[in-house]
Amino acid sequence: MSDAIVEVLAIDAGHTRVKIALCHCPKDLLPQILHEVAVEEVVGIPWHEICHWFSPDTQTICIVTGSNQERVKEIQVNWQQHLATPLTVLQKQNVPITNKTKYPSKVGVDRLLTSVAVNFIREENQPAIIVDSGTAVTVDYVNGQGEFCGGAILPGVRLCAKALHEYTTSLPHYDAKQLLDHVPNPIGVDTEAAIASGLFWGHVGAVKELVQRLQAHASSTTTKPPLVVITGGASSMLVHSFRQTIFLPDMSLQGLALTAVHIQNSGAGEEQ
Repeated sequence: MSDAIVEVLAIDAGHTRVKIALCHCPKDLLPQILHEVAVEEVVGIPWHEICHWFSPDTQTICIVTGSNQERVKEIQVNWQQHLATPLTVLQKQNVPITNKTKYPSKVGVDRLLTSVAVNFIREENQPAIIVDSGTAVTVDYVNGQGEFCGGAILPGVRLCAKALHEYTTSLPHYDAKQLLDHVPNPIGVDTEAAIASGLFWGHVGAVKELVQRLQAHASSTTTKPPLVVITGGASSMLVHSFRQTIFLPDMSLQGLALTAVHIQNSGAGEEQ
């Protein structure tokens, strides 16, 4: 592929939502998202809307990945024939990052994709901490050499709300989506408000503790303070509680677009 700017249709099928974006990919820069849409896991892909995104004279690469592999297969089966045949990333071999964990093949692909993206914005020799808040929450560490080192996984607020309801006899179900737009008072004056407080501030506190511990680790290995980036569908809950952070809600899609360009340029072909 030449150095001309390309566009990538990136699709990431998670367990809660399918995220879709058309990304503008300048050489050696973080992709820019031109159009995006997210649909609930049970909702069909809005192909008619997506087909209006494309410029007729622009080369487009299509790529699909996701932790929900059944949904990935469904998208492939229903793929629109007038679009380019999609690349797929399920086994991670073609994701352009060195994985230093004990069992590299078991690392979720989204964790690697956000790390690919962070390597395009961190300074040379600067480590990075990536907080990805969604159905599950990951707090991951990329070292100064740009290698994925691992991190922590904890349940997101929707999972916690579901567990409180299903594993107790008296606590009501709380719709955790409300926390995306509402910061609760830490003193809950009734049961629902108390659940909201615990979910929200417990989430903020857990992430803060993990970030601080990774920052302490970074300070023992380098003089450069780590870049802290917050991303994910529930990231709006966190951005106001952290200073000196970068907010990039769609890093996994940007990392997926970078991976598509890498696969195309390397001639690796489609990964099954």
